[in-house]
Amino acid sequence: MVGEKNSKKMVLIPWLTMIFVSAFPNIILREGLNINLPWLRWAKIGVLLVLFMISVFNKKLFPLRQYFGVFLAVFITTEAIIMLRATEQWKIWFGGDTPSFVQHMLRKQLLLLVSAFIIFFILLLLKKKPSQFYLSMGDLNARVKPVKWLAVQDNIHWKRFGSEFGVYLSIGLLIYLLSANGIPSIKDLLQVVPYIPAIIIFATINSFYEELVYRASLLSVLEGVVGERHSLFITTLYFGIGHFYGVPSGIIGIMMASFLGYILGKSILETRGLFWAFVLHFVMDFCIYIFGCLNFIR
Repeated sequence: MVGEKNSKKMVLIPWLTMIFVSAFPNIILREGLNINLPWLRWAKIGVLLVLFMISVFNKKLFPLRQYFGVFLAVFITTEAIIMLRATEQWKIWFGGDTPSFVQHMLRKQLLLLVSAFIIFFILLLLKKKPSQFYLSMGDLNARVKPVKWLAVQDNIHWKRFGSEFGVYLSIGLLIYLLSANGIPSIKDLLQVVPYIPAIIIFATINSFYEELVYRASLLSVLEGVVGERHSLFITTLYFGIGHFYGVPSGIIGIMMASFLGYILGKSILETRGLFWAFVLHFVMDFCIYIFGCLNFIR
């Protein structure tokens, strides 16, 4: 009975930590009470730091020490990116108030690259091998575990499912982008062509950053403690809540990001690698950045 209670606590604590550290409290305060608390980010850092310190010395929480430590690193680097991007000096370095498309993307992407390397080295210190935090190709043709609500059958493998999902994702995203931005002219499309190498680089950076920092890192320190199912849903919801103010925004934004996050996280856990998550994320970012470039040209 005691062991069962400890097991439930071991699952509940990561869930509660994720919810508090996510954008959920900010959304409730801002949308429900019209309150903005600038110090809330520091409170979140403080809670993560305290939990990490307690877990180092507390036998019962010791298995969660890597989760708290990695989550703390992820949160601090994310907040540092937000604050640095907002500084006038950073804006001046990349075009000021009238940046070009490349300057605008560099302003966003360079800090992501730095953050990704920081998280990579932290994970390397903890896990010793990149493959231990899924930084490998993995088994590209691993079996997809059946999911009733996705109509995924028992005999489907990731080589087929990943390819088909990539096609459906591209079509659905292009329909949304065309409806939101309008059909571009041939002249506009031709002007985008010189930017394609830069778009490929930026999509690669962003895809690698988000899959390593927001998915692989947390999955690698959670799976062995709370199991595959809980680790997948914790990272999925954290990723989804973070898109409340994205495009599309609101509940729809959370649902769409959560669905995508679920598929990408599922691919990492089942193939034991980052390949399908990275490729699918890259396809999505590439399409989005093409239209972002079009808007700059227009």
